[in-house]
Parts: sequence; structure tokens; C-alpha cells
Amino acid sequence: MTGQQPAPPPDLAGRWLAKFFTDHLAGERAASPRTIASYRDAMKLLLIWFKDAERIPPEKLRLADIDRSRVLRFLDGLEAERRCSPATRNQRLAVIKSFCRYTAVEQPDHLDQVTQVLAIRQKSTPARSGAPDRWRSQDATRRTRHERHTLHQGHRPARPGLRHRRRCPRALRPQHRRHPLLQTDDGPHPREGS
Repeated sequence: MTGQQPAPPPDLAGRWLAKFFTDHLAGERAASPRTIASYRDAMKLLLIWFKDAERIPPEKLRLADIDRSRVLRFLDGLEAERRCSPATRNQRLAVIKSFCRYTAVEQPDHLDQVTQVLAIRQKSTPARSGAPDRWRSQDATRRTRHERHTLHQGHRPARPGLRHRRRCPRALRPQHRRHPLLQTDDGPHPREGS
């Protein structure tokens, strides 16, 4: 007999994590390096949590170990111990769900378990009240300031389009444009009148 080691189980999480990052994120989705780094950091936190809290080292972690109850405990630990905001918790959950979706396609044996993880709801995050203008688009900011000004002044805003007419040079306005194909030798341009 030869001294061959038995083949590793097909559901080792480390094997699927490597494929998830190289084949799926970098290959199929063409994710940016920052996105991949963010996903890597989230999965690293999950692996550390499994090692510390569940006593399962990364090299022995199986897909079956990533179940609903453990994922919920991991997310609760993020908020309690690391003092992460609900938005950060939701980002970590989105990464775990993305990994679970990928493994569900590749390992359909765990579909029931993956469905349970995918059913975990995101926590609601507080709305940004009084958010700085840098978080809004420039058009929305201008519109909001203009609306406040007009309400304060007590008059209606100008008709739409007048602002654009003032900025557009006279020669480029539709009524002043002359196209050589529209001119005939029979008389004046049709838009010029008689």
C-alpha cells in the first residue's frame, strides 16, 4: 500500500472560499480590488470567530458549520464586542449571503441550510437626518436650496427652461439655426416667415 492521504472532504469551506474569491468575485463578477478586500476582511472576521467562539479552526471548517444560528451569533458578536454599527453588520451579512449563494449553486446538498442563512434579515439603520450636502447629488442640493429660497420669498419659481435659454448662445437656439439642407432656392427659409 502506498502512503496516500485520504482526499479532503468536498465541503471544506476553505476550498470554496478560495474559489469564491478567485473564480467568482475576481473572474465572473470582475469585482474591484476594494470590493474583494472588503469581502476578504468580512470572511476573515467570520473565520476568526469560528476559531475563537466555536473552536473550529479554518482548515476544518465545513460548509455545514455555516448555519443560521452561528451566523446570527457572529453578527450579534460584531455589534456587542466590536461595537459595529447596524450598517457594518448588514455589510458583513451581505458578504456571507453572497458566499452562501455561490456555494448553493456549487454544492446543492446544503440548499436547505443556505436558504436559512439567506432568510436572515438586515437590521434597519437610522435614517440620515440632517445629512451633509456632500451625501446628496449636486442637483438635489441646488434644488433643495432653491425651493427653500422661493418658499421663504413667497413667490413661484421661474418657468422651467428660461434658465437654459439664458445660458444657450442665441445662434444655437432652435429658432435661429439654419441648416443648409432645409434651405431652398424658392425663397426664404421656412422658419423665417415672409
